[in-house]
Amino acid sequence: MRPPSLRASKPHAEFGTLLNRILGAVQIDLSERQREALEHHFELLLRWNKKINLTSIRDPAEIVTRHFGESLLLASMLPRQPGSLVDVGSGAGFPGISIAVYRPDWQVTLAESVGKKVVFLKEASRYFPNISVWHGRFEHVGQCFEWAAIRAVSLIRLQSSLKQRVAKMAVLVSQRQIPQLTTIGGITWSAPLLMPWDPTRALMLGSF
Repeated sequence: MRPPSLRASKPHAEFGTLLNRILGAVQIDLSERQREALEHHFELLLRWNKKINLTSIRDPAEIVTRHFGESLLLASMLPRQPGSLVDVGSGAGFPGISIAVYRPDWQVTLAESVGKKVVFLKEASRYFPNISVWHGRFEHVGQCFEWAAIRAVSLIRLQSSLKQRVAKMAVLVSQRQIPQLTTIGGITWSAPLLMPWDPTRALMLGSF
C-alpha cells in the first residue's frame, strides 16, 4: 500500500493541514500510512492534471475539500462490515480511491470509460490490492456490487443498470440536484447529509 515516494512537495505542503480539517469535520481518524496514501494520490493528481483534464478544479485547497473531503465523508457512512463498491465514472479516482484507503476491508472497483483517465487510475491505484479498474461503461460491467458511488454522471440514465447490479447507492450532488433525485421512482432515499464545509453540497444514500 505504501508508494515509493511520499514526501509532499513544498508548494503543496498544506495538504496535511487541510486534510486534518476535513478529518475533524467528518470525525474520522486515519493512520499515518493512510494519510500518506491520500497525499500520494493528491500529488499524482496535481502532476497529471497539467496534461490530462482529470478534474476542472485546479486549486489544491478546493481539491482537498471537494474531492477528498466528500469522498471521506461518504466512506465514513458505509456499513462497518466488509463489502464491495463500484465507483461509477471514477475519473480522477473519486470517491473510490479514498474509500479504498479508509476501508481496506472493502473491494472497490473504479469504472471509467475514458482511456486516458483509466491509465491514471491504474497508476494511482497500483499499490492497493483492494482496488480494481474497469475500462468501459458501467452498463457493461459484468458483476454485481453491494454499493455504487456516483458523482458527475446521470443517475436517470444509469437507473436500470444500477438496479440490476447494486442494492444501495451513495450519490454526491449539489443541493439544487436533490429534488430531481427524489423524483426518480423505485429508490428510497435517506435525508440529505450536507457537507460540513460547504452546505451547497450533499451526500444522498439510496436503496432499491
